[in-house]
This record gives sequence, structure tokens and C-alpha cells, in this order.
Amino acid sequence: MSALEDYHICTKCGKRYTDGIHKTCDICREKMRVYHENHRENIMEGVRKFRAEHREKGLCIYCNSPAEHGKSMCKIHVERERMRYLKTK
Repeated sequence: MSALEDYHICTKCGKRYTDGIHKTCDICREKMRVYHENHRENIMEGVRKFRAEHREKGLCIYCNSPAEHGKSMCKIHVERERMRYLKTK
């Protein structure tokens, strides 16, 4: 634990006290929430554009390797996704 956390002071701004449960004050948490709400869509838009461009070029959507025929991922990432899917079942 840091000195700020020991004294229940916000670890983001270092100015205000926290509620003892969180590491940041109410004001900083609200600022972070608003920032993430506003910028999440912009980030996702960039990801969608990147993946669409890779699909058009026949490249894996995660790396620059050639994608398997009829798929949007290379052999390595197809296998990773398959293993991830099987873990959830």
C-alpha cells in the first residue's frame, strides 16, 4: 500500500479524502467515468475500422499474418479463439 492509501487520500489527485472503500475520491471517479463514456465509442470505432480493413486485405484481425481461407483470423488466432470458446463451455 502507498502512503496515500494508508491515509485514505485519493491516489489520482492526491488532494481529497476517499470514502475508505475506493482508492480515488468521488470527483476523480466521476471524471474518469465521464471520460470513459465519451471515449469508448471513439476507440471502438477505430477497432472496427482496423478489423474491416484487415478483412478486406485478407489479413488476420489481430495481427498482420494472412488469414485462413474464408476466415478473418490466422491459424494461430483461430486456434486460440477455439480454445477460449471451449473453456467457457
